[in-house]
Amino acid sequence: MSSTKNDHGKSFADEIGYSRLIIVETDEVVAAARNRQYSSLSELASKSPGTIGKAAIGFLYPGALFMKGPRSAASTFIDSWRAGRSDDLNLKPITSVEARTLQMPPGHPVMRTVYAAHPCINTRFFPVASFHHFVFEDKVAEAHRLLSSLGATDVTLEHVHGWGHNFNVNASGRFDGADVGAEAGRAWTSSSNMHFASTFNADAPPSLPENLHWYHHERLWQEVAEGRLKRGMRSFSMAISYHEDHNINARLKVKLEKAGLEIGGTFCEHVATTWKMTGTFKDQKAA
Repeated sequence: MSSTKNDHGKSFADEIGYSRLIIVETDEVVAAARNRQYSSLSELASKSPGTIGKAAIGFLYPGALFMKGPRSAASTFIDSWRAGRSDDLNLKPITSVEARTLQMPPGHPVMRTVYAAHPCINTRFFPVASFHHFVFEDKVAEAHRLLSSLGATDVTLEHVHGWGHNFNVNASGRFDGADVGAEAGRAWTSSSNMHFASTFNADAPPSLPENLHWYHHERLWQEVAEGRLKRGMRSFSMAISYHEDHNINARLKVKLEKAGLEIGGTFCEHVATTWKMTGTFKDQKAA
């Protein structure tokens, strides 16, 4: 079993943020990539039968593809590496044990699948194929949790542009055991729009919830929080925008697929999206 400590004694989670893309691989492949302990790729192939693992080695150590030894065993992988090579891909192989120290969706990690890091959280990873769906859903959920903690009595979520009725957002779901939902809610869609409505008891004094990530990058969200906590704001209108693809795009998809790497399903393209949350706060002063 692989250790979750590196040679300097740091935890794996402390260092994983330096790589935005990871692939879950066997212990043998990860060890070979880190130690470069095999004299030829054909020797590595005898240790790891998966061709995907060999392609991953090519991404990390292209020189390994030209080490001394028979080229016949490596020729197929050279083509894959060249097809998928990127100047700044920085694909890092990790073991399944290490992957379990990270935050991933239910059912993950999956062996030999490439994951991309959350834009704000270095230890949270999503499969490349569904990256944009998970990231936007995460942002919506945080905004919903923020408003409920600030004392919202009702919240209505409306589509402005981008993803709409065909995006199945889980605004009242749970992530990492944190309740981000309403005490009562309902959702409905139309052919051109999407709505999510929720109501809260709002008995507790308004406050900022713990473990906010998007909030620190969203000036409008901060203004709503300040207005509620310091000036007794009674109603709100807050935009949730998702306009960056974070380099998880069709170009990356093609490179990974040409290298023979799994992306975790059917690729979900980025769509510039804005939704709007409106509602009212309970009539009470901040603590």
